[in-house]
Amino acid sequence: MSVAFFGPLCASKFALETLADSLRLELHRFGIDVVKVHPGTIATPAVEKARHDAESTLASLPAAARGQYGEALRRWLEIFSREAASGATPAKVAEAVHTALTAERPKGLYTGDWSTAAMESFFGLAPQGLLDWARRRMQHLD
Repeated sequence: MSVAFFGPLCASKFALETLADSLRLELHRFGIDVVKVHPGTIATPAVEKARHDAESTLASLPAAARGQYGEALRRWLEIFSREAASGATPAKVAEAVHTALTAERPKGLYTGDWSTAAMESFFGLAPQGLLDWARRRMQHLD
């Protein structure tokens, strides 16, 4: 899902998503399976690096930009940090990858945990206006 302040990361993930879908269609006739794994939030030290990078970026911005973005970004990073701390373990994600690799008839998509699957279902069914409202609320952008 797309989130504020992470546009380039979201874009790169979506690019891989569509590439995998295209390859799955193209390679099916050759008996080659292409699957995606959506791990969801993973509890790793990468979150602290993101926080540090964001603080460095904020510090380098002009005062006006810090005023416009600083508080929203800091609140979002707090939420992101809390979610990451309770995210799936790398071992849990590895289980999903193992399942995808060893399945006799692999599905096109595997998720790291039930919450990721539930969120993807919601985001796949809800109207865009509701999704945008929910994301703005969740990320304290209103």
